[in-house]
Formats: sequence, C-alpha cells, structure tokens
Amino acid sequence: MLFCKRARPFCPPWGFISPESTLSLSNKKKNLLSQKLASQLQTRKYYQQRFKSTLNTSSRRSLNFANHNQSRHFIPWRIFSFSEAVSVKDEIIAGDTFEDVLNVVEKRRSLMNPMLISEAFIQLSKIVENNDNSKVDNLFEENKSFADLCILAENLVSETSNDELIVILHSLYIICRDECLSLSNVVQSECHNRLHLFNHSQLSYVANWFHKRKQIKNHTLGQIAAIYQKELYQINDLETFARLMVAVMPICSQEFGEECLNQALCLIETSDPDVVSSQTIKLILQTLVGMKNCHTAILKHCVNILLPRLMNLSLSDLGSIHQNLYFLGFSQKQINSSIRARFMKELPEIKEIKDIICAMQVLGPSLSSFVRHRLEQKLLANTQDISIEFIQGVCNGLRLMKYNLESPIMRKITNMIIEFSSDLTIYDLVRVCECLKNVDISPKDNIFDILTKRLLEILETAITPGRVKNVAYCLSLLPSESLDIMVIERLENMWSSFHPGDIHQIKKILNIFLERTFLSGYVKSRLQAFVSKVHSYSEENICNFKSIVYLNQHLDNLMRSGAEKDILVYAMDQYSNCLYGLSPKMAVQSINRVGKSGYLQKDVLDRAAEVISDNLECISLNHILNLLIPYCVFNYIPASVPKFVDTCAEMILPFLDVLSLDHLLHLAYLLSLNGSFPEPLMRKIVSVEFLLKFDKQQINCKSSHLKQINLHRLFLVNRSVVLQCPQYNIPWFHHDYSETFSHQGKKDRMMHPTIQEMKYYLTELCGGPSYLRTNVLTPYHYYIHFECLLDTDGRILHSADYGSILNKSNNVTIGTSHSPKWGVSVKQLPPGAQRVAIDFLFPSQFCLKSQHRKANSTVKKHNLELLGYKVIQIPFYEWNSKELFEVEDRLSYLQQLLFSDCKPVVKDRMDTEIQQGGGEEEDLSVPHQSLSTDALNDVRVLKVLNNIDKWS
Repeated sequence: MLFCKRARPFCPPWGFISPESTLSLSNKKKNLLSQKLASQLQTRKYYQQRFKSTLNTSSRRSLNFANHNQSRHFIPWRIFSFSEAVSVKDEIIAGDTFEDVLNVVEKRRSLMNPMLISEAFIQLSKIVENNDNSKVDNLFEENKSFADLCILAENLVSETSNDELIVILHSLYIICRDECLSLSNVVQSECHNRLHLFNHSQLSYVANWFHKRKQIKNHTLGQIAAIYQKELYQINDLETFARLMVAVMPICSQEFGEECLNQALCLIETSDPDVVSSQTIKLILQTLVGMKNCHTAILKHCVNILLPRLMNLSLSDLGSIHQNLYFLGFSQKQINSSIRARFMKELPEIKEIKDIICAMQVLGPSLSSFVRHRLEQKLLANTQDISIEFIQGVCNGLRLMKYNLESPIMRKITNMIIEFSSDLTIYDLVRVCECLKNVDISPKDNIFDILTKRLLEILETAITPGRVKNVAYCLSLLPSESLDIMVIERLENMWSSFHPGDIHQIKKILNIFLERTFLSGYVKSRLQAFVSKVHSYSEENICNFKSIVYLNQHLDNLMRSGAEKDILVYAMDQYSNCLYGLSPKMAVQSINRVGKSGYLQKDVLDRAAEVISDNLECISLNHILNLLIPYCVFNYIPASVPKFVDTCAEMILPFLDVLSLDHLLHLAYLLSLNGSFPEPLMRKIVSVEFLLKFDKQQINCKSSHLKQINLHRLFLVNRSVVLQCPQYNIPWFHHDYSETFSHQGKKDRMMHPTIQEMKYYLTELCGGPSYLRTNVLTPYHYYIHFECLLDTDGRILHSADYGSILNKSNNVTIGTSHSPKWGVSVKQLPPGAQRVAIDFLFPSQFCLKSQHRKANSTVKKHNLELLGYKVIQIPFYEWNSKELFEVEDRLSYLQQLLFSDCKPVVKDRMDTEIQQGGGEEEDLSVPHQSLSTDALNDVRVLKVLNNIDKWS
C-alpha cells in the first residue's frame, strides 16, 4: 500500500511513552532527516554528469537543498538508509526496457522519493531515445505501472527540488511528446509557481518545454521572456542563452531580437569552440530560421565550430543543419561539400528510413544517376518501414530528386498515401501534392480523387487563413479540370485575415484555376471577380510588405504581366522597408530583380554589396556573374563598398578555365562597361584557342538570338579594349564584320521626330547643311547623330573639306568608308581644330524613371573622346523640358553646349548674337548693305550675317 505525504505514521499512546523515549524519538527523527539530506547531496554529482547545465553554479540563483520546502517533508513508513537509496538507483539504471524500470518502481515504491522518481524518468527517456517510437506507442494507454509512477510523481511534486522538477519536465517531453498527461500539467503548473526561484539554466529548460510543444502564447513563457529581456546581459552560458533565445524569440519584438543576436555573437566569440556543444549550434540555427535572419557573422562562427565535428554528428543532425543553412541562404562550399561527402560515405550503410530521407534531401538537388539508383533501391527495400510520420519526408525527398517515373516505388507510396489519407495533415498533403505534380501518373488515377476529397474535408473545418490557403494550393497542383465553389467562398471569407505576402501566392493559385477548361459559368464568373479584387488589393497594399521574399515574388508577377512603370517603380521602392536581416541568397535574388526591372534601387544595391562583400565565399561563380549585371550596366558604384565590382572580379578570375564561353564573354563585357580590363581575361578572350571554340559554338548554336548576343558582346569588348588598353597590343579584328551591326537601325535612328527636330536647330545654328554631318559612322564603328568641326577660334568649318579622324597624313586624304559625301577633295584638320560629336540620349539609355545614365552611353562618350572628339550628349529630359519649350531657348541651349570650350571673346560674341531681341519680320532677300536699321536688329538676320562673316 502506497502512503501519500498526508498519511500519519502510527504512534503508540503518549501515555505509555516516557520523556526519555520522547527525547530519543526526537533525536531519531533529526538523524533520519540528516540522512535524507546526506543522500540528496551524495546524488548531486550524478545529476551534474547528465544535466550539467541545470546545475550551473554561476547562474542567477544558487540552489539550496537544505532550505527548500522546509514546511513539509515526506517521511514514509519505512525509513531507509543511503545505501538502500543507492541500491534502488542502481537497479533503475540497470533497467534496459520499460518493463525493467517500471518493475523496479513497482517493487520499491515504498522507497521512492523525488530523487529516485526523477531517476526513473531519466532512464525511461534514455530508453525512448534509443528505441523506435513505435515501441512506446501503447506505453501510456496499457501500462498501469507507468500510470502509477505518474501518480506518485504528482503526489510528491511540491516536495521535489528545482533540479528534480526540471529533470522530470525534460524527460516527459522525450517520453510522451505531445501526449496529454496529468503529470505534465501538474509539473508545468509547479514550474510556473517557481519561476522566481529558478536559475537561468532551469528557466531555459522550462522555456524549451513550451517551445517544443509549440505553446508560444503560454503565460509562463511570457513571464520567462520578461525575465530574459531584463537579465539579458547577465547570462554567460552560451547553451543556456541559446535555449532561452530559441524559445522566446517568436514572442519578442524585432528590436529585441537584434539585441539578442548581437549578445549571442559576443558569447560565441568569447567562448571556447571546443566547449560549445553541437546542440547549442543547432539551437542558434533554429533561432535564425525562426527569425528569418541570416546573421552571417554568427553563421560563420557556427560553421567553423561544426566543421571539425561533422564526422561525429548523426545523419539526422547533419540533415537538419543542411536544411537550416539552405533556408537561410548561407552557402559555404566547405561545409556543403563536407556534409555531402559524409552522406556519400555513409550511403552504403544507411538502413533506417529517417536516414534515407535525410540523404534524399541533402543529395537530391544535384545527385548522379548512380546515387539516384542507390537511393531508389534503399527506399524500395524499406517501404514497409514508412509510417505516416515519414510520408511527408519521403515525398519531399522525391520532389528534390525530381523523381517523375511511375515506378514500383511510386506505386507503393501512392498506396500508402491512399491507406493513410484520412490521417494526413495539411502539411503532409502539401508535400504529397508537390511530389505527385512531377510524376507521370494518369489524371484519372484514383489517388487524385481521394486527395481532393480529403482536402475538401479539411477545408470544411479549417478556421485559420494558412490552412485555407494551403488547401487551395494543393488543389491547384492536382490535375483536375473542375473546381468546387467552396474553395472560392472560403478564400473570400478569409480575405481580410490573409498576410500581404499570402496575396501573391493566392494570385498564382487563382490564375491556375482560371486555366481549367471545365469550369461552370457561375464558378468562372465568381473566380474572375475574385481575381480582379485580389489584383487591385495587391497593387494598393504594396506598402505593407515587410518580407523581401514576398516582395520578390510580387515583382516577378509585375514584370511577367507587363505592369505599368509607375507601379513597378513603387514596388521597387518598397525594398527599403525589407532589408532587415538580408541574407546573401536574398541579396543575390534581389539584385537580379533590380537588374531585370531596369530601375536603379540604390538602397538594395548598397546593402546587398555590403552583405555579399562579407560573404563572397558563400556565393557561387554563376551568382557572382549575375550580381555584377546591375552595377556594371547601370554604371553604379555602391557608396558603402566602392571596390565591389573589382572584388567580385578578383574572386572569379582564378576560375577562368572552368567558365563556359558564354560566361567568359558576359564577364568580359560587364567588366568593360565598368572600365575594368583584367589582362588575363582579355588575353583569353582574343586567343586563337578561344576564337576557334567560339566559332564552333556559333555554328552549333540553334538560337539565333543567343548567336547575336555573343557576337555583339565580343565586338564591344574588342572595341573597348583596343581603345582603352593600347598597351595590351590587342588587334582590332572586327572592322569588316562590324558593319552588319552598325547599319542595323540606321534609318530608324535618323527618322525619329526628335532627331529631325534637333537636326533643324543645329542646321540653323551652324549655318547650313554642308556644315553639319548627320548619322556619322566613326572609326571603330560608332554611330553618332551629328558631327561638326570647330577651329581654335570657335568657327564652324566646312564638313566637306575634311575627312576621317583616322587620317594621319599631313596633306592628302586617306580613302575610308567615313569620307564625306560631298565629292570634294579631303584635307587634314587645321592645327587645334576639333571634331564635335552630338548625340541625343533616349529614355532607354537611362535607368527606369531616373536621370542616371547607363554604362553604354558613358563608355561611348569615353571612347569617342579617346578618338579625339568633343562629345556632347543631350538627355531627353533636358531637351523636352519646359525650359526649352521656345525656339530661342533651344538655340541658346545648343549654342552653349557647342561653344562652351571656345575662346571667351568668341563665346561672348556668339552669346550677344543669339540673345539679341527680335523685331518684325523683314524681307531677307534684300542685300546686306541695304538693310535697314530695324532689320539689323532682327536676330535671324544677324545669325545669317555673322555666319557669312565666319565662313567667308
């Protein structure tokens, strides 16, 4: 019979007891209490070996076993000695099965105190960890001894010390997971009452209990978070800090989260890497995943600590680490290759289904046919071990492997899905539907009807927006041609509760539904109305986006649908609100969106340059090439990292031999836009070996568009390197070929209304068409809109008298394709004379909705200046501005640009001629000497007369 703490021990009537016997009884009672205290103190070392963190003497509050719960002490019928307690403990530790441990508890229940009860729970948790979960499924329902142990623990919970209470709490999660036990609630309540007595380590275990059970809105966890926030800088143990951090971050503010990460970084930097446990690193990674924050400094320390231990970690731990790093976008070549190498090494010995799933997820994205076959065989051999808890992992692994065959494996898995369909959760169904989408299964297969029925059952009872959205997502993946109206109705009813980021996924889902052919008229009309509502809502609520992932998805939708420029620019501006916790992976993806949009988003480019500069070792070669695009094409130098492009080029130059021809050409072209010409790269581009491979590739290339792109890039790189790096002695080998490029669009350029309008004003300013050349092909095949010649005094020379800029002889002409078309002899320019190139810059030569010039116009100006030109580039926004609306204003503007470098006396004279006011129109046919005084004041007359004076 078990006597609870309220049972009173039998005592004989006091009348038969002498005072001496009473005194001896009192002394005996004191001796027994002393023995109990000594027993507890003796077993303290045992707990230090298993739960070191719970006995941290440097924590906030020290433990006091002697003074804890002084008011009441449990004294069983039979008083036992310390040796008996040790004997019971040894029997418990010796138990290898549940029955062994519980039999000891049942046999020794009269001797069980809180210390031995906690020891029993420790041993049971070890047995659970060392055995499959399937062996303990019926432990709680059918084993009366376990229920008796729980009742005994409940009776003694108030007599249990803090350490013993934490031990029981920690063991209960391992033993019963999410099972609803009365003991769990009692221990949880007792922990809540003792929060003010717990040290930091004990608080961390309590917080971890609620985190693992996903009870993040519990009042106890809120109080722990308040203590954690108050005493953040007093926690010196990294494992305790990590355990608290992963539990309380979901209910803390973003600012406090950033403060916690900074403190965690300080603790990692000051901790001995050999002392930091792998479990602590896993907790830190889980925290970063939960916060969606790629704190690269912390991740680097974590990776450096993990690298020497990868061979000692379990495969499930390696899979978890790999998955977390992948989610955070942190890709370090060394740890990725080490994890893959470990799985490849262990692949022949892998037998358990959970390890096979980890191997599929780690090796799946880039595995060879041989490894694929090995994984298929192992999965097929262990299909009998696939329970409902492994369905999601198996389907996710097959999805990552891009498995698309209706093989015996898929038939067995589909049979299991049908068998377990009524028990599958919505998260299982998401992975199942994603896997089946890629498999060649007939749309009329029975499994799709079963999945549709199960999804609609979940939809009927779904009360959260996430479940409704996931059901709609799964239905969009199934090969059905119809749609239940309930799906649209539930989405509409939940509309106000959806997160702004969910709106974009819903838009994609609805667009897939619209493509179905057998929709009824009513369903289709409701669907179209809902699509228009979603579209207008998403455009109006772009400012609500705080996640860069959702913003990238939204930008993809806008660019794919050809949205208006104003909407696209407004969406791009929202990047400034989403740069918190930017990871290298997200930085590369955001840079790609900026490059595709054509909009210069300086906040993204600056912040991304900082993140990538600190994590270049995590970026692949192809990504480095892609992220150079906006910086080089937009001619933008990030303010925070001015040498960013050069740094990226230095990273990729050692790998020139492994890059494809297309990538080499693209890299050389981008760097040439930036004015960078690494000699090894330029030598490789113009080498005979490279050009022979290039010609062969062009012949075999089936895409005419790709052919033209590669040819044009080679042409541009050759031109720039010849002009800007003559010391390389690289030949200009595109003279004959390049005219095919040069003449493309020649007439279209000159027929543009703005070009014709500008031609009229320049002709009038210069004095006639013979003093202005149009649509000029310069040396090295640059087309310029207009060209004129100025001497040292600022006089405009007759264009027909002078030939190409390449003519270097003193007196005679050299025949070139650039000779003037007037049919007269060609002479060299007078000493000091200069050619002036005038170009109009269209909006396409600027970034979207910006006055920032792209690199191609800047490079053109620089190269023409190297050829001896004075280059005048007239932006569209200046020419079309209100300030240049009048004719006189445009003439004055062109005159100022054209004669800005002339001698002051000539410039002042021209200013006077242009700026004089005009009078009434006069007959311009009257000879010069007979003009009236009023005629001499007419601005047009003065222009003609002065031009005649200059040209005579």
